[in-house]
Amino acid sequence: MQKFTSVTSLSLNSTKLKSFANLPKWSGIVRLEAAENQLTGAELANLGQFSDTVAVLKLANNRI
Repeated sequence: MQKFTSVTSLSLNSTKLKSFANLPKWSGIVRLEAAENQLTGAELANLGQFSDTVAVLKLANNRI
């Protein structure tokens, strides 16, 4: 995933994702979707890497 440096939209819906910690530090993400996963409220702290650019964040149906 490191090769995709100009990504602006990332959809990780229904992928059994448990953490954002190991995602690449892309600076251009505008839309991030991670619905229907296994994320917890504690994982929200790892969203800081996207806070400057994300305009749309979808986290429906997680363990938040």
